[in-house]
This record gives sequence, structure tokens and C-alpha cells, in this order.
Amino acid sequence: MWTRITFILVTAILALTPDLARSDEIVILDSENQVRAQESITSRARVEFALSNEAGDPAQGFEVYLINLENQETLTQNAEGGRAVFEEVTPGHWQVSSSVDWVHFDSILIVSDQKKGLATWLERGAKARALLPPILILGAAAGPMVAIADSGGDSHPLSPSS
Repeated sequence: MWTRITFILVTAILALTPDLARSDEIVILDSENQVRAQESITSRARVEFALSNEAGDPAQGFEVYLINLENQETLTQNAEGGRAVFEEVTPGHWQVSSSVDWVHFDSILIVSDQKKGLATWLERGAKARALLPPILILGAAAGPMVAIADSGGDSHPLSPSS
């Protein structure tokens, strides 16, 4: 019984929100081509790097690069307050690097645009919202995201200086 209800519920959600059914991936690689983060997205995402200097303080005053390995598109952001944030990153395999060799890439956060699809679906009316139990709405509204942190003890650092 519950299996059939779940199937009907999932089918209805996907029918009302075609963007949730379609997804691509963003894959972030370090300078040694090790995968450091990946996330399924529907079209674009925000990619945020936490950066520190050799003393462990937030790093700033240099550039961080994301290079799409399929088409060589290069995105550039200035590091400020220990962060470099890239908006509207498209699916693909992206390699991260910086203009300095002393920076440590401490963590990577990818925030998918899939939560935008949910917001659009929720705006379609109270009748559609009645299909989802409140707990599913609250859980999905948080949006998919992934955070990867370098523990400092592995043999594959996020960057050669990490």
C-alpha cells in the first residue's frame, strides 16, 4: 500500500517539476586531478571555497581560478576574507587553482540550484502542495548541497600546499 502511494507521490512531483528530474554534475578537481567535490544540479550552482594561509588564518588578496576541463572556460574570483565564491557555475569537470602557491583550500561547498525547482513547484498552488507531507517540504527546502573538507591527513591534498 505505502509503496504504491510513494510511487504515485514521486510520479506526481516529477510531473509537476520537470527540472527536478533532469540533472547534470559539477565535479571539482584539485591540481593533481583528484576529485574533491561533486554534486548533481539541474543547470547551475554556487561553488564556494574556504581558504587559509600558512598560519591557518583566512586567506585573501589573490585570485582563485576554476577551469572547465571540457571547454577550457576559465572563471576567476578574488579571495576575500578566506572565501572565493563562484556563482552560476555550469555542469562539468572543473579544476581549481590559485595565483599563489601558499594557499590552503580547506573546504568546498557546492549549493545546487535544485532548490529553485522546488520553490517554483511550491508556487504552483495549494492544491499541488497538498501532495507532499510537511516534513518532505521542509527537508527538500534546505536544498541539496555538499561540503568537502580536507582533514589534512590524506595523501591527496586539495592543493599542493595543503
